Amino acid sequence: EHVRDIKQKYCDAKAGLKGDKLVVAKQLFMQKCLPCWMKKLEASLPAAQPGLSVGSKISLADVVINHNIREYFDDKVAARNSIAECPKLQRIHDNVEQAAAGWYQS
Repeated sequence: EHVRDIKQKYCDAKAGLKGDKLVVAKQLFMQKCLPCWMKKLEASLPAAQPGLSVGSKISLADVVINHNIREYFDDKVAARNSIAECPKLQRIHDNVEQAAAGWYQS
């Protein structure tokens, strides 16, 4: 649910904009808003299983979180940087990347 909220906020930030205004809106979202939303997502994750959002092994929820960080946004570097202060999200991202080595082709 949180990932869907983040995606919706990104769409809302870009809605109806074109050209330079769209570029500025995307940059503003990626630099200011996305890190705040990632911190909210981080706060919702359990501390019991670091590197996993639910359960005791990688789940679809982990893959969805990773996909949101890795693939959803146009600015991949800014998306990855948005979790710089989110150690649980970093571990989830890294765990899925490691498990899926060779699956993704960018």
